[in-house]
Order: sequence, then C-alpha cells, then structure tokens
Amino acid sequence: MATVVVSVNVKPLQDTMARLSRKVESRAYLETLGLRILAWVDENFRAGGLEHPWVPLSPNTIASRRQGSGAGSAQPLRDTGRMAQSFVYELDPGGRSVWVGTRDEKAQWHQEGTRPYIIRPVRAKMLRFITASPQGPKSKRGGGGFFAFAKEVHHPGIPARPLLPTPGLARDLAVEVMEGFVQELRDESKR
Repeated sequence: MATVVVSVNVKPLQDTMARLSRKVESRAYLETLGLRILAWVDENFRAGGLEHPWVPLSPNTIASRRQGSGAGSAQPLRDTGRMAQSFVYELDPGGRSVWVGTRDEKAQWHQEGTRPYIIRPVRAKMLRFITASPQGPKSKRGGGGFFAFAKEVHHPGIPARPLLPTPGLARDLAVEVMEGFVQELRDESKR
C-alpha cells in the first residue's frame, strides 16, 4: 500500500509570525493604534457622531453661542474646539496597551450625558442668560437672542454625545492597524 504525504516547510511562516509578534509588542504598533483612534475621534467631532449621531443643540444653546464662532453655531461641541483638541494618547509604561482620551472633566458629561439639574447663582442674586425667545417682561434683546433673568434654572440635562468609539469599534480599529502591519510584513517578505 502506497502512502501519500505532503510536507510543508513552515519555517518562513514561523519567522514571519515571530517578526509580527515583535511588531505587535512594539511601541510602533501602539503609537499607530493611538494615532488611528485619535483620527477617528477627530472625524467623530467633525461628523457630529459617527456611531451614534449626536442630538442637535437646543435653540437656547444656539442663541447663547458666541457671535462669530468659526466652528458653526449649530454644531454640538464645536463652539471653541478645545474639547476636540484635548484628546491625546498615552502608552502604558509596560508597553502593553494604549490609552486614548482626555483629562477634560466635562468630556464625561458629554460622553455619558447628565440627568436634569438646577442652576443657581453663586456670586449674584439672579442668573442672567440668553434664550432663543422672550421669557416675559424681564427679557431684553441680546446679540443672538434675548437676555433672561431668573433665580434658578431647571436644566433638562445634557444628552449623551459619545466622543470615543465603543469597545467593539476600538477593537476593530486595532485589527485594522494590525492588518496594516501584516500587509507590511507580507510586502517585506516578497522583496
């Protein structure tokens, strides 16, 4: 009885896997991943929510925006651009993971949203703010709306406007970067 055998030399594949392993554990991979996620965050701000479209601003918020703000008066989280610019990436000291985020405490309010809350004056007897429409006899016309005065304001809360990718999407971005590194190794091995 004859035996049919196939023999495969896996040494080149093992060498490629070893090189891939070194690349994946390298700072270069983590830095590339950090930059990729930052690029996603930037696009998320420009699009007003990639995975989950952001809730539009209320008319009162639009009315209170600075006159001439360059980012577009009706676009959420774009009045000054500081929030979007505050995102950075950091590698952990052991070189095994990358952290992408911001230390701006207000970002959490927008990422997760808030419940309704009450605003009261701290250094005055009354609050003065701008609204989209007159709020009674105490209202006066302001730059983008009407000045209103109150002893307290019952704010409806800030809707969630996710700034970061979900864990599943972050994993997909990590795979995308990994596939780029694998392609680079393939191209190297063909030379």
